[in-house]
Amino acid sequence: MQLSKVLLFLISTILIFSCKNEPTSSSQKEEVPLPVEQEVHLIDGILQKYHIEKTINQVILSYNQNQSETTGELVGFERINGKWQSTFDTITVNFGKNGFAVYNEKIEGDGKSPTGVFEIGKAFGYDDNISHSIDFITLDENHYWDSDSKSATYNQLLTKKPATALMEVMRRKDHLYKYGIIINYNTQPAIPEKGSAIFLHVQRREGAYTAGCISMKEKNIVRLIEWLKPDQEPMIIMGNWSELTK
Repeated sequence: MQLSKVLLFLISTILIFSCKNEPTSSSQKEEVPLPVEQEVHLIDGILQKYHIEKTINQVILSYNQNQSETTGELVGFERINGKWQSTFDTITVNFGKNGFAVYNEKIEGDGKSPTGVFEIGKAFGYDDNISHSIDFITLDENHYWDSDSKSATYNQLLTKKPATALMEVMRRKDHLYKYGIIINYNTQPAIPEKGSAIFLHVQRREGAYTAGCISMKEKNIVRLIEWLKPDQEPMIIMGNWSELTK
């Protein structure tokens, strides 16, 4: 009789311990990048949502999964035989220190990356020493980006120092702009206080947030410049995944 009680106690203990160590529920699991198949399926829907009517054949998609996250994913697609295909592999990138702004709510100095679909502008860097078909600006000490909302040249690249302290020195003393790509955000025309100088560029260090740009490893920005094809009218889709697809 005593042996039966001991066995019953041991079995109960095992069952209780097992319940306390159940696998983590799906809602508690760490978020993982969305599968490329899902991204491909939704690209045309995102372009339509943001009223992109022209036919484009090359897209950079960059997103985070929580609005305030400063890191996320970037992947490149091309329309081949009428279907979107991933031709630039998924990489990790960094966003503004406050994540992404809600669509059309970005303001100058908010530390957020803008949300939406934007044309890809020219590439730039300290030396034009890589292969590319996209136009490339070799930066020197006379290149500045005007970030003064009151200026007539707000959100433009200049070839002489502007008469304002609100500017970006493009030929920096560090490596951030060694290679980069202009994102045509808030242009044609530039609306005061809506944000300026939004680029893809080299990251400061692993995981370091930006002031509103998208940054990545040097080798990846070089590959991205080489991958872009201006005759395919490339654009970038960027933002929080839930907002882009809702």
